[in-house]
Amino acid sequence: MMKRLTGKEQDYYWLKDYQDPCTAIDQLGQYEDIGFSPEELQQLVDRQKWHVVAEGDLPPKLKDGERAKTYLITKNDTQKYIDFAFWDGEAFGRERKCNLVVSGVLAWRELPEPWEERMK
Repeated sequence: MMKRLTGKEQDYYWLKDYQDPCTAIDQLGQYEDIGFSPEELQQLVDRQKWHVVAEGDLPPKLKDGERAKTYLITKNDTQKYIDFAFWDGEAFGRERKCNLVVSGVLAWRELPEPWEERMK
C-alpha cells in the first residue's frame, strides 16, 4: 500500500513525516510519473476488488438492450473456487440469458483487460 505523504485539515493539505520538503516533492513526483490521475487509479483498484454478495454488492442492473456481462466469481460448493458466470441484471448464470442459474456465489469481480502485445 502507498505511504500517505500528506495530511488533510479542512480545506488544505500539509506534508507529514518529512523534515525535508525536497524529499516529499521527489516522492510526489514519482507518484505522478505513474501516469494515472487519482480517478483512473481508483477505477483500476475498483476493477480488481472482490464485491461480496452477502453484503448486497451485486453488479449493476442492465440497461435496455444491454447484453449479459461475464464476471469472475468465487463460489462456495464443497470448496471455494473461482469460476466465470454471466450476470443478466438479476442473477448469475451459465448462459447469457441465465437460464441455468449459478447458486452459491460468494463474491464477484470484473474481468481484467485482455493482454495486448505492445511493439516498442
